[in-house]
Amino acid sequence: MADINRLIDSARGLYSLYGERILDDEIIVNQIEVYKEDIGRTIRMMQHADIAATCSDCAGQGHGSCCMQDVEGWYDTMLILINLLMGVELPESREIAGHCLFLGNTGCKLIARYFFCVNYLCPRLMNLLGQTKAHQFMTVAGRELFSGWIVEQSLRKWLNLHTDCANGY
Repeated sequence: MADINRLIDSARGLYSLYGERILDDEIIVNQIEVYKEDIGRTIRMMQHADIAATCSDCAGQGHGSCCMQDVEGWYDTMLILINLLMGVELPESREIAGHCLFLGNTGCKLIARYFFCVNYLCPRLMNLLGQTKAHQFMTVAGRELFSGWIVEQSLRKWLNLHTDCANGY
C-alpha cells in the first residue's frame, strides 16, 4: 500500500497548494459538474439494473470481487486529486480487509473512479443484463469516462500552466 499512500500524499499536497485556485477556475468547475452529472447517470443506471446490488453481493461474499485488494494501486495522482476537488474524504486505512482501500461497507468511497471500476461487466453481470442492457450501460458509463478524461486533461493543463511542475502528473 506504500505506492497508493505516496499517490494520496501527492494529491493531497496538490490540493493543499492549488485546490482553491483550481476551484476558482470556472471552466474546470463546470467540467467537474458535468462529470458529476454523468457519474450520477451511471450510478442511477447501476441501481436501476441491479448492478450495484449484484456487485455488493459479490464483494460481501469475498470471492471473485472486482474490488479486490490492490485495485487502489491502479489509481493515479490526478484521479485522486479529482476526488479531493469533489469533496471526497480519502480513507486512511482499509474498511474491509482483503478489499480495495476505497471500498466501504456501502460501496466505493470515491466519486470519480478508475475506468475498470466503472465499466467492467463480469460474466454474472452480463447474464443479469443481457446484451441490450449491457450495451445501454456501457454507453452511459462511456459518457462518464469521457467527462472524466476532459476534467483530467484540463487539470493537467492547468497544473502545467500554473505550477513549476512540468508534466509530473
